[in-house]
Amino acid sequence: MIRIAIVEDEQLFREKILRYLHRYEEKNKQSFSIKTFENGMQFLTDYRPEYDIIFMDIEMTQMDGISAAKQLRHLDPTALLVYISGYDQYFRQLFEVGVFRFLDKPVNTEQLSECFVDACRQISDRNACFEYTCKRGFFRIPFREIAYFESDRRVIRLYLWNGEHREFYGKLNRIEEGMKAGGRFFLRIHQSYLLNYDYVRRMDGTSVTLAINGKEIQLPISSDRQYEMSKQLCELKKGKWNI
Repeated sequence: MIRIAIVEDEQLFREKILRYLHRYEEKNKQSFSIKTFENGMQFLTDYRPEYDIIFMDIEMTQMDGISAAKQLRHLDPTALLVYISGYDQYFRQLFEVGVFRFLDKPVNTEQLSECFVDACRQISDRNACFEYTCKRGFFRIPFREIAYFESDRRVIRLYLWNGEHREFYGKLNRIEEGMKAGGRFFLRIHQSYLLNYDYVRRMDGTSVTLAINGKEIQLPISSDRQYEMSKQLCELKKGKWNI
């Protein structure tokens, strides 16, 4: 069962998302648990980390979506957060709360469908693992626990969500190719760095800031990859994330 929350103060949009989800549920013979909330304050009252996907408007009364999401991430760092808004000025703030996708209002069915299919795929893929070998043996680490890879000649350092790291011999290009083939949200920002998008909190033209174990890590974007990063930001805003 996929557990979904809709946090939206406009009844029209709440009902539109609900209708789509019920049609998808029936057509694909899946089972959803769906709860609706009229604002961020209502959503966070007695919150428990039970949702897989959260659809949230940004402009709401009592508590806006940005403020609600900042509180949410202290309680639940893993739920997929999909923002729904017609306000572009919030786009840069979305990284601070680990947003999965951004959908413009009014949301069309095609845009919503693509987003939801990608979200379901990521939810079902959460237990998938990255595999590597080193002198100590063979290891498997869930992709969701990997913050980023760093390449130092032939040595690969794999940094985890808790700040720890592992080392093994390999090529970052091959790891990147594997991520693309699996449709995983990892970004190649530099010859030496491959990042897990889920840990990105800020991004400008020259650097990316990751949140790892309560600390912020800043890594450079190489000049030859800056255009591609800008392009991917635009694709994310449009609801099209293509690695």
